[in-house]
Amino acid sequence: MKIHRKTHNYLKSLINKNSPPHDVILLGGARQVGKSTLIKDVLDDYKNVCQVNLEEDVILAKKIDQTSSFDEFEYLIKTTLGFNPLLNQILFIDEAQESKKLGSYVRFIKEKWEKTKCILTGSSMKNLFQDRAPVGRVQSLTLGPLSFYEFLCGNKRDGLVPIIDDFIKNRHVSDFFHKEFLENFDRYLQIGGLPEVVTTHLKSGDYRLKRAGLLKLQEDDFLRKEIFKKQYLFRDCLRGVANHLGSPSSLVHISENSYNAKEIISLMTKWNLIHEVEQHGFASTTHYHPKRYVYDVGIAQDIRNMPFPRLSVLETRDPALRTQLGGIFENAVLISLKEHKMGQVDISGWKKSPHDSAEVDFVLRTEKTIPIECKASLKVTPRAFANIRQYLKLAGVATGFLISLAPFEIFKDMDFQLINLPVYLCRVDIIEALANEYY
Repeated sequence: MKIHRKTHNYLKSLINKNSPPHDVILLGGARQVGKSTLIKDVLDDYKNVCQVNLEEDVILAKKIDQTSSFDEFEYLIKTTLGFNPLLNQILFIDEAQESKKLGSYVRFIKEKWEKTKCILTGSSMKNLFQDRAPVGRVQSLTLGPLSFYEFLCGNKRDGLVPIIDDFIKNRHVSDFFHKEFLENFDRYLQIGGLPEVVTTHLKSGDYRLKRAGLLKLQEDDFLRKEIFKKQYLFRDCLRGVANHLGSPSSLVHISENSYNAKEIISLMTKWNLIHEVEQHGFASTTHYHPKRYVYDVGIAQDIRNMPFPRLSVLETRDPALRTQLGGIFENAVLISLKEHKMGQVDISGWKKSPHDSAEVDFVLRTEKTIPIECKASLKVTPRAFANIRQYLKLAGVATGFLISLAPFEIFKDMDFQLINLPVYLCRVDIIEALANEYY
């Protein structure tokens, strides 16, 4: 069962760029988020493709590591895969980080194979380069789990997806469909966005068991490749982050030993298992504890050590549990924002000062600077924009967004446009369109 990825068309547009020399496409992302499946689905539309998985073809990976020059590497790829750099071919190397030498050849690939479109994928593309990644004509992309929009596509909610696609034109979601969206978003928070987990759910299988199995595979693969001796820190790190979603995260949340905490956080971030959002003030020198998020909301729900039932946007009522729900909600919003152009988006957070509680969860910087606050509330009033107002006044910006569970609404005052956007409409293209109109 295939699930359509919103990123499919964007990736295809990069491949279709016809002006050589072509960019080398580097696609990273956590294990089991669907990188290989996405690439293969896109490449089904092309005839002249050479492809190999270096995790499966261990012999070829070892031979690449035995080469001492790009000429030897080129000879090896030609004779093994039938590759010809003089033809307009696509070369797809999956699990590229399995070779320790391949990364050193990327700059020669983009310089010498001008007719070749080369795609390299892997769980940790930073491991591909022993020293530093090449610059210029290298397109670095990241694929995450399914966003809520993609989750709807996979669940065949054909009546809901066009409402999102057409929102900028229609500017309306009925009360009936608003409730339908929230019920499906609630389901998304329980299931998460790992494609195999979603597929298992659609087939009425035990998706929680599938998710637990995938997390164990992720852990085993991580420990094997990083040769990490303190095995318990893998889960401790994920759990520490999941327990403090939406709050500034310090090292003690991960481990009492700050060295251990720094090491495991660095590795987990490199493997795209944890997302860090830096928190800044308006002065360029100000810096606070970052906020950290788990790569999948289903994993985040599973690994928390809180003695609570699963959190629900519609059924959780207790104020303390709603606070925990706010963190999961914020995590889901970040996943939706990072989907834009496959991770090519600038996101940070803002905090007024160490002694002031005023902060904005996300500041999105595209052509404009757009503050975004998250609130897992079914109803909102102008008071909910208090932090956004402070940011807008200080930054000299006119438009701010609140992502919530309430219906779409624009609150106008003398100075600002305050836009409440329901979470199911949280897409960067929609946010940008509204910001352009009201900026």
